[in-house]
Amino acid sequence: MHVGAAVVFQNPGRMRPDHEVYRHELRLADLVEPLGFDSIWGGEHHFTDYRRWPEALEYLASMADHSERINQR
Repeated sequence: MHVGAAVVFQNPGRMRPDHEVYRHELRLADLVEPLGFDSIWGGEHHFTDYRRWPEALEYLASMADHSERINQR
C-alpha cells in the first residue's frame, strides 16, 4: 500500500502570521519521510485567506532536495 501525506498551509481567519504558518508546515513536511510515508503531495491553491500555498513546483522540488530516497538514486 502506498501512503502519502499532504501539508496544506492552512491559516483560516489569519490567526497566525504567514511566516509562522510556513515554518510550522515545512517542519511537518520534513517529518513525512522519517515517519514512513511514501510521498508528499502539493496543491495549487493560491493565496486566499484560508490557505497559503507556496508555488507547488518549487515546494515539491525543495521537498525532493530534503529526501533521502531521492538523494540515494
